[in-house]
Amino acid sequence: MSLQPLVVKAGTARPFSPIGHDASYCIADGAATAGNYAFVEQTVPPGEGPPLHLHTREEEGFYIIAGEITFVVADKTIVAGPGDFVLGPRNIPHRFYNSGNVPAKYVMVISPAGFEHFLTEYGDLIASDPTNKAAIVALGDKYGLQFL
Repeated sequence: MSLQPLVVKAGTARPFSPIGHDASYCIADGAATAGNYAFVEQTVPPGEGPPLHLHTREEEGFYIIAGEITFVVADKTIVAGPGDFVLGPRNIPHRFYNSGNVPAKYVMVISPAGFEHFLTEYGDLIASDPTNKAAIVALGDKYGLQFL
């Protein structure tokens, strides 16, 4: 499939179900990029972020727009702010959280695409039953995500 021009106007990106207290939007999914990547925008409240995990299928690149995000990637701790970029390579344990006192916003490139579907399903799952750890782990397995 060859790529077609794509324009997503401000305020028109598809929202995900809230992941905790995050505001998440899929700007471009794998269907729009021939599976090459997905482009996601997320806003994370202070203190929030996912637990330590690793991806077996994709890399995640984070470009910070606002606030402060602390990343732990392998044995490195990186405090990132507006204009900073952090790469979370596949098969490398990482986590991140908003270490500031205001909401933090970033855009994330997921390459190759596919993991954006996990974000949708995960948001739906925790909205309906946030304590179902077995279902969360099974969903991670489906997408090559390991919680550590």
